[in-house]
Amino acid sequence: MVPKLIRRARTNNRASVRPALWPPPGLNPGVIRFLAFNGLIHIGLLGITDVVLNFYFVSLGYTPENIGLLQSIPRLGGFLTSVPVGLLANRIGTRRVVFYSTIGIALTYLMLIVWSSLVGLSISRFLIGVFYGATQIATTPLLIHLSRPEHETHVFAYLNVVSMGTTAVGSVIGGFLPLIAVRLAVASSGQAPDAYRFALMVAGVLIIGSSLLLL
Repeated sequence: MVPKLIRRARTNNRASVRPALWPPPGLNPGVIRFLAFNGLIHIGLLGITDVVLNFYFVSLGYTPENIGLLQSIPRLGGFLTSVPVGLLANRIGTRRVVFYSTIGIALTYLMLIVWSSLVGLSISRFLIGVFYGATQIATTPLLIHLSRPEHETHVFAYLNVVSMGTTAVGSVIGGFLPLIAVRLAVASSGQAPDAYRFALMVAGVLIIGSSLLLL
C-alpha cells in the first residue's frame, strides 16, 4: 500500500511541474509586440515585395541580366556591413538598430518608386540590403532580451510561425494589389509600372507601421 502511495505522489509531482499549455509560455507583452512587428514587416518586405518586385523591374523595361544584378546587390550590401552593424548594435542597443533600420527599409521603397533608373534602383537595393541585414543581426539578441531563458525555445518557435505565416499572407496580398490599383484607377493595367508602384507603396506603409510597434 505504501509503495503505491509513493508512486502516486511522484506522479502527481511530475504532473504539477509540467508547463501550462495556456497561456502559451513566454508570451509577455514585449514579445507579443515584437511578434506583431515581425508579422507586419514580413507581410510588406518578404510577402508583397517578393511577388511584385521582379514584375516591376520587367515593366520598367529591364532585362534578366539587369534584374539579376539588382537582386544580387542587397546581398552585397549586407555582406559588406554586417560586422560594422554588429558593433553598432553593441554600442547603441539592438532595439534602436531594429527601429532605425526598419525606417531605412521603408525609405528605400520610396526610392524604388520615384527613382527608376538603373543607378537609382541599384542604390536603393544596396541600402535595403544594409538595413535588412541590420534587422536580422539585431533581432535575435533583442528577442533573447525580451524573453526569459526558459522560454527562449518557445519564443523562437513563435517567431518562425509568425514569419512563415505572414510571409504567405503577404504573397497572396501582393498578387492582388496590382489589380486593386487598376480598380482604383491608379494604373491603366495590372502590368503597368504604376500598378507595381502602388503595391510597393502599400508594402512600405506596412513596414513603417511595423516600426511603431518598437517604440
